[in-house]
Amino acid sequence: MKKTLILIILGFLFLNLKAEIRLNIQLLSETDTSINVLIKATNISETDSLLFYQFDKESLCGAILNIDFINVSNDRTHEYFPCEWIDDIDRIILRKTNSILLLPNESFEKEFVLNLSDISPYLENEIYFIEAFIDYKNGNFESEMDYDIFKGFSKSNRIEISVRK
Repeated sequence: MKKTLILIILGFLFLNLKAEIRLNIQLLSETDTSINVLIKATNISETDSLLFYQFDKESLCGAILNIDFINVSNDRTHEYFPCEWIDDIDRIILRKTNSILLLPNESFEKEFVLNLSDISPYLENEIYFIEAFIDYKNGNFESEMDYDIFKGFSKSNRIEISVRK
């Protein structure tokens, strides 16, 4: 009886494994006015593929992608927001032009040039952590393609920078 119950539980867990995204941010370069980063989303599943919305600069306007600067000395958060408006996204239809099928262990990466003038409140001459996160949980993602859609949350590693003006 115990063996059967264990096999049923293991089978249930095995069948319900879903692909997950690991987010990574990497510093590429810095200038006095901007920071160049690479954000990489990797499907860390060994078996499951998933349809992934390809974030871009406009994703920052709808809070699908967020990039934060955290002051190391006081934990104050500064938000990168390069938009003049906030997008109200009631639904996103995934198409071949704005999504990618991530097979197991495959990645999508995007380079961003972050203008320091788009960070609020403005950064001081301090040391900061930069981290990114994607929040697809609240988005109404739809697709006519027959794949599981990533509808989760993922937070990146932190990288450290020194701001000198």
